[in-house]
Amino acid sequence: MDKVGNLYKAKIKEQLLKLIYTKAQEKFQNDTLMIKEVRDRLFDMLLKYNYIIEDHPRRASGSQSIRTSYSVGPQYQESLDDYYRAKDSTPLKVSVETIDKESDLNYELEALFPSYDETKNEDIVAINSDWENSDKVFDSKFDKKELEETFRNLLMKEFFFDLTRINFHLKKENYEEALFLEREILRSFLVKFYCEFHKNESCKISDTQTQKALEFLDQSLDLPVSTKEFMDHLDLSKLGALDQKQRIERIIYNFDTLLQVFHTLHDYFIAKDNGGKL
Repeated sequence: MDKVGNLYKAKIKEQLLKLIYTKAQEKFQNDTLMIKEVRDRLFDMLLKYNYIIEDHPRRASGSQSIRTSYSVGPQYQESLDDYYRAKDSTPLKVSVETIDKESDLNYELEALFPSYDETKNEDIVAINSDWENSDKVFDSKFDKKELEETFRNLLMKEFFFDLTRINFHLKKENYEEALFLEREILRSFLVKFYCEFHKNESCKISDTQTQKALEFLDQSLDLPVSTKEFMDHLDLSKLGALDQKQRIERIIYNFDTLLQVFHTLHDYFIAKDNGGKL
């Protein structure tokens, strides 16, 4: 990525296709159109979030070229700086190269497109919140830095990745698929965080495990998003009696709300790295 400079769209897309092709081929069973669609979405995201930016290199005559090329954008450098700051403040015990082999988490491309029909008719059971009103006492059983680092890693690797999945389906106007993902995104994130510190517990996403995860989070970390807010967001996918237009608007609103949760938490950790400054 850091070598992108004065490259044209076709070349960047060619490289993206090489990166995703093996997994995409397995997932989409040689459906060339779908594979290219995923490639194009990745390119659009890199451009939208300023990881790459449009560039118009000058010709020998000094005039700008009409044909648009691309170079590394400010967001890439900012993310790279954040990475090295975090790495310096909390040295990792594993190398980047070992993550694929040893991680318990699944980041394969097929996770972009979960099976919807199997679970879309499940009912959402209310989460008991009686404990939430009690005085908060932080659990000293676990190291706070480890708790924060684990939460932060899952935020970037799991929560943000799931947001891209929702965004993909919204762009494709697959609103019911997006709604299903909105229902699961927080539950999945919270339960995975809980299970990182309770290895013998079931990591199946259920209301029981979600409640345990909420209680654990409430006793472990002091975050800018309160436990009550997390609980309220669990109900975002309860749409009630809405017509089709209202339903779509609500699904889009849900995504914006979840995206705001991500930015609030992301900015909080960046500020911690920078001594309280964003």
